[in-house]
Amino acid sequence: MWTAVVDWAGPFDLVWGIADGNQPLGWSREVLPDVAEDPDTWHELNPASHAEGLDAALVALYGRRDPVVPVDHGRRLVETVAGDAPLEYHEFDAGHGGDLDTDVAVWTTIVDFLDRHCR
Repeated sequence: MWTAVVDWAGPFDLVWGIADGNQPLGWSREVLPDVAEDPDTWHELNPASHAEGLDAALVALYGRRDPVVPVDHGRRLVETVAGDAPLEYHEFDAGHGGDLDTDVAVWTTIVDFLDRHCR
């Protein structure tokens, strides 16, 4: 389906994040049903439910100081999708979505990755 995927600080396992307190998903309580009351909806919406067998090249970028999506989400993503497809994982000394002093490094990593895998 895809040639390449860029994951920049994306929440990977929503159910794990809430159950273990590893994801401050305040927004989810406003737009999603309670996970205990509707686990099927959560399973369908959860990126972790669809990650195995990803055959596109993947680069994942996470900030070690991210209070919104803790870096453990990226580490779990890598463990889940590791296989035959090209995979790169990068951690930056940054908060959620990067900081001004790391944006150049983040964007350079993304552009280089896409240049290698989408030509």
